[in-house]
Amino acid sequence: MRYLKPRGQVSAPIELFVAVIILAMSMALAFSVIRQSSENRCLSELKNNLRGLEAAMVDVAVGSPPTTREFYLAMPVCETTAVSAVRVVFYGDPRYCQACPGQFGGCWKLEPISKDNDGVFHPISDATVCVNIAGRILLVDEGTTSGGTPANPDCTTLSDSPCPPGFDKECTTQYSGIPAAVWDKDSTERQNATFQTVAKVGNVQSYKVRLRKSITESEGQPVGTINICVRPAYNP
Repeated sequence: MRYLKPRGQVSAPIELFVAVIILAMSMALAFSVIRQSSENRCLSELKNNLRGLEAAMVDVAVGSPPTTREFYLAMPVCETTAVSAVRVVFYGDPRYCQACPGQFGGCWKLEPISKDNDGVFHPISDATVCVNIAGRILLVDEGTTSGGTPANPDCTTLSDSPCPPGFDKECTTQYSGIPAAVWDKDSTERQNATFQTVAKVGNVQSYKVRLRKSITESEGQPVGTINICVRPAYNP
């Protein structure tokens, strides 16, 4: 007579195999949820940090010279999203201010930027913050070089374009979140936009920002000015 294995002995390996697959899928899903939750929390903290910078900018904008505020700006790595730069931008055209209610004459924004796996820069829209100050404010980079000498050698040079300094090719209009008309330096929209872009230095995630109020003459009229100095909070 042929020996037949008990039914339980045949089905046990199959049931074990199915159980292992279910366990692996459950663990993968759990890790995915944990990772997404961690990234969302990190981006929320980034936005709160930028709100702090926004409050400092408002204080300086409405204050009298030489009102000064210092702030620590964060550029963290949030799981799959790493902050590569932060863009301080004024859009003079209200079409680009839909995310900033009540800003009919233009708007200021703080826009963090990340780089994807292909090396292309993208705005992090979930962490972008509107700045509630009047458009008639000049933003001056104290690290800008004039005649070969930085205005303030302790300050990092910022970029007056939508991209981090030296990365224009990797930050095209297609990915930068900036309309092509604003990108073009010869267009009216570009003339009505102001950029100061802070780039991340190495792996440094914390930057000391100093904002100082002054008055500058523009077109024969006194204009409120925010002088900005950015430098790593510690040596990279």
